[in-house]
Amino acid sequence: MIRTAIVFDLDNTLIMTHKRHYHVYQFLVLQTGQKPVSFEEYLTLRVKHSASNAFVLQHVHNLTDEKLLLIWLKYIEAKEYLKYDHRIINLALLRRVGLTHKLAILSLRTRKNNALHQIHKLNLRKIFHRVQFVKHNRAANPKTDALQKLKMQYNIRAYVGDSVEDYYASVAADVPFVGVDTGLMKLPPQIKVYATINHYLETLI
Repeated sequence: MIRTAIVFDLDNTLIMTHKRHYHVYQFLVLQTGQKPVSFEEYLTLRVKHSASNAFVLQHVHNLTDEKLLLIWLKYIEAKEYLKYDHRIINLALLRRVGLTHKLAILSLRTRKNNALHQIHKLNLRKIFHRVQFVKHNRAANPKTDALQKLKMQYNIRAYVGDSVEDYYASVAADVPFVGVDTGLMKLPPQIKVYATINHYLETLI
């Protein structure tokens, strides 16, 4: 039996990650002896430049060393920084939607065990029927292949995300896309974008 499912991105869809990114940015800049910009200015720069941390590091601090990228990758999913994330989805709404749909998470994460620990601490793990993390790949969007495989098991009502990459993965996999706004990413104008993930969930009840 094919079951109807809704698949969610994690970062900046179910949880907010802005402060985690800022604290890793702050740590990295301080290692070079420079002064980080304020949290507010950091967010403003990322919004203006397609949410790019690389832009802030390169154009504000002139940091282009490949070693710094490796340091970023080491810390961005470390437990000591994941603690700065917070849940933005309403659990009561999510549970109600889960009465009529299978719920799944599909997100980019490299350190799977840390990610699973995080969603458990945020009280998300038990609500989701399936949780899948795929590794970053500069050559191709790994979410596309993952969504295509999920289609073999579920009738996917929507893939819900906040980024252009989420949208392109949905299009390539021929899965309906639902956009949510978390104040950082800009989605194509033809997409219906909900003000928050909870606004979208309310339309399903």
